[in-house]
Amino acid sequence: MSGEEDGPWGDAAFETAVRETAYYLWEHDGCPLGREQEYWFLALEQKLRERNADRHLQEEPRQTHQIDDNRDDLGRDVNARR
Repeated sequence: MSGEEDGPWGDAAFETAVRETAYYLWEHDGCPLGREQEYWFLALEQKLRERNADRHLQEEPRQTHQIDDNRDDLGRDVNARR
């Protein structure tokens, strides 16, 4: 498969998604003349964020702290007598 088949970005599906999203956003706003490029950049930003979020969700979850079932949300011992 050559680079031409994948488009200039190397990911034809991503390029198509950006183009379709840009068109949808532009059309949704009433097809304002002369602002096509603005909508393309909005769509590009949106699709890049989605792609990065998808990659992040596919990563292994990282435990930031160890859960202690004997402590409440404030760190107090739930088994301690008052």
